[in-house]
Amino acid sequence: MPIQRGRLAILLGIIAALIVASNVGTILSASLVRDHPVALLALSARNRHLLLTVAAGIGAVPYVLVSFARIVAPAVPFYLLGRWYGDRGLRWLERQAGGMPATVRWIERAFDRAAVPLLFLMPGSNLVCLLAGSRQMAARTFGVTLATGILVRLAFFWFVGKAFQDPLETLLDWITKYQWWIAGAFLILTMAQSFRRASAAVKQLPANEPTPAEEEPTG
Repeated sequence: MPIQRGRLAILLGIIAALIVASNVGTILSASLVRDHPVALLALSARNRHLLLTVAAGIGAVPYVLVSFARIVAPAVPFYLLGRWYGDRGLRWLERQAGGMPATVRWIERAFDRAAVPLLFLMPGSNLVCLLAGSRQMAARTFGVTLATGILVRLAFFWFVGKAFQDPLETLLDWITKYQWWIAGAFLILTMAQSFRRASAAVKQLPANEPTPAEEEPTG
């Protein structure tokens, strides 16, 4: 149906845009972390970026607001993807990752045993958010647990960053000195990972199995 296909296209479009932004942030992290920490977090709020931007001197307010928004941004579409498409959404994510490694299976089993604690501990995990949707976790429970987990994570990295300010500043000096070499290395690594995942995803997709865009949502 047009409306159902339209909402799927919107979800996948948002996810794709956020993946591109994250890759750009990773590649440019060495050149952004000291002088443009807010821009870096807006592109990618990975744990190492959370830690290094604190050492770079970002203010508490932009740190919390930008990081919180950036972690929530993919969490909601992945939750909706799981809620609307169930296990088909999970299979789609598996194909994008090139199959289902043992760690992913472990997370799935752990989620079925302790969904709320796992979401609290891993609020930035796309897989955990998708599982929350596919297992029909209540939206309020998901929202409250996600928000609490994110805030606790931000507080943890803020205090760790302040506690290890001196050694982290030394690391930042090294990163700044070799920023373009680091950017080049991240570019090559990102391209290699993308190619590997794309190749594995194609091999994992049976010829007679419909893609998510060809499937109807469960509700």
